[in-house]
Amino acid sequence: MSGMRQDGIREHGRLTNWLSDHRAALLVYVVVVVAYVILYVATIRSRPLYVPDSQYYFGMSLWYGGMSQEDAHAAVVELTRAARLFDGEYRGPSLDQMFNWGLVQPRVVLPLLAAPLVKAFGVAGIAVVTFCAGLALFLLLTRLIATRYGLGVAFATVMLTISSTFILYFSVAMTTEGISALCNAGLVVLAWRYQRSPSRWVLVAMVAVVVVSAFTRQATLIGAGAFAVAYLAAVFTSTRGRDWLAPAVAVVATSLAVQLLQSVAFPSFSQLDQFVEQSGGDTLLDALLGIPATVRHVLVGDFNSAAVYDHALIVLVLVSLVSLVLRWRRTESHLLLGAILGIALYNITNGSSTSFRYALPGLVFFTLAVAALMNDVTSWAQSRVRERQQESGTPTSA
Repeated sequence: MSGMRQDGIREHGRLTNWLSDHRAALLVYVVVVVAYVILYVATIRSRPLYVPDSQYYFGMSLWYGGMSQEDAHAAVVELTRAARLFDGEYRGPSLDQMFNWGLVQPRVVLPLLAAPLVKAFGVAGIAVVTFCAGLALFLLLTRLIATRYGLGVAFATVMLTISSTFILYFSVAMTTEGISALCNAGLVVLAWRYQRSPSRWVLVAMVAVVVVSAFTRQATLIGAGAFAVAYLAAVFTSTRGRDWLAPAVAVVATSLAVQLLQSVAFPSFSQLDQFVEQSGGDTLLDALLGIPATVRHVLVGDFNSAAVYDHALIVLVLVSLVSLVLRWRRTESHLLLGAILGIALYNITNGSSTSFRYALPGLVFFTLAVAALMNDVTSWAQSRVRERQQESGTPTSA
C-alpha cells in the first residue's frame, strides 16, 4: 500500500510540475476555446449557418446515410423553403443537379463526415462537423504560430483572426471552407516537420491531405500556389531551395493531378466556362480583357462589406500585406504571395465579391505573415529596451 501511495505522490508531483511548466500555454488555449465558443454563439444568434450551398451538402449527407435521392431531395426542399433563404417561391435544384452537378459532386468529405450525425440529428449534424473543424483550425493556428514565434505572438494573432466576423462565420457555416482551411494549415505543419526531419511518410501525409482537401472543396491551387512560390523564392533569395523542393512537388503535383481527374470525372462544371460566362462576353478573349474590371469589382465589393461589418478583417489583411512587402525575402511572405495568386484565380474566374470566403482556405498564410511581422516588431522593441537599459546602467529584467 505504501508503494502505491508513493507512486501516486510521484504522479501527482509530475502532473503539478507539468501544469506549472505549461501554465501560460494552457491559459492561451483556454482563452482561444472560450472566445471561439462565445463568438460562435453570437454568430448563430445573428446569422443562419444554413446557407444556399448547404442544401447540396444536406442532400448528399441524407443520401450517404441511406435515404433515397428522391426522399433526400424532398427533405432538402422542405427545409430550405422553411428557412426562407430565397425570395419568391422556392423549388430547389433539380434532382440531377443536386446529386450530379460537377461543381458540388466532388465535395464528398463534409457530407460523409456529417452523414451519421445528420441521420441522428437532422441538418444540425452538419453544424456539429463545421463547429469541430473551426475549433480545430483555430487551435492548430495557435499551436503552429506559438511553436514558431512564441505564445505571445500566437495569442495576439489568433485573437485578431477569431475576432473577424467573416472569418469566424465562414469557418463554422454549413459549407466546406472551414475544413479546406484546416487542410492547408495541416500542410504547413507537415512541411515544417519535413524540413526539420525529412521523411517519406511526411510527404505521403501531405499528398493525402491534398487529396482530402480536393474532395472537400476545389481550392487546392491556393496551397499549391503558396508552396510553389515558396520554393521558387527560396531558390533565388536564399540557400533553402532544397528544403522546399520535396514539399512543393508533393503539393503541386497532387493538386494538379486531382484537379485534372475531377475535371474529367465530373464534366458538368467547367471553371473555364464559368470564367467566360461571368465576364459577360462570348469568348475567352473577352473574359481575359475583362479581368481588370473583375478585379476592381471583387476588391471594391470585399472592402465595402468589410468596412461595414468586419474591421478586424481589414486589419488582418492590411498587416499581412505590409508584412509581405517589408519581409519580401522571408518564407512567410512567399507563402502568402503564392496563396494570393491561387485565391485570385478562383475569385476572378468566379467574378463576384465573396467577403473573404474564397480566401478562407488560405487563412493560415495570412496569419503566418501577420505573426512574422508581429514577432519582428516585438523583437526589435525588446532589443531597443535592452540597449537603453544597458546605456543607462539599469539592470535588465529576466
